[in-house]
Amino acid sequence: MTKINKKYDLKNLYYVAAICLCIVAVCMMFVTSVSLGAKSSKMEITFTPAYFTGIEAVFGSEGNLKFSFMNLLTYIIVLAAIVILILKASGLKKCSILNYIPLILLTIAGIFFFCSGVFLVRESSLAIKGITITKNIETGAAVAGIMCLLAGLTSIIPLINSGKHKRR
Repeated sequence: MTKINKKYDLKNLYYVAAICLCIVAVCMMFVTSVSLGAKSSKMEITFTPAYFTGIEAVFGSEGNLKFSFMNLLTYIIVLAAIVILILKASGLKKCSILNYIPLILLTIAGIFFFCSGVFLVRESSLAIKGITITKNIETGAAVAGIMCLLAGLTSIIPLINSGKHKRR
């Protein structure tokens, strides 16, 4: 009979959970992430907003949006965090620099997901007097941001449980 190291298995479970949360965040690029609308300040008219998925917010859509590097950077940061979490789950030991990197990356990505409406690059900068363009985040960006923040917290749990975060 082999003896199972429960602490090692539980640590891997936290890393796998963080990886799964990151994958859910990346999959949110196929859901409606941002919307563009317009409001008229003088006539109190609200125009019907246009909704865009995460892919359209990153790579642009015909006639409305251009390529947005900051939205692409958000997904690249999440993918880099997934790679580091896989390395940590596979048993990479004695590398203290990698302990806090997933938390930092996923926190930055979570904040970037909540700012994805700000990072939109419109095709034309048509400015009409009295009409304000509104940029809002929708379900996909909000869920992806929450998943990234939860994944960051989940990735730090093994470090807290091991007691390596304390100064000696």
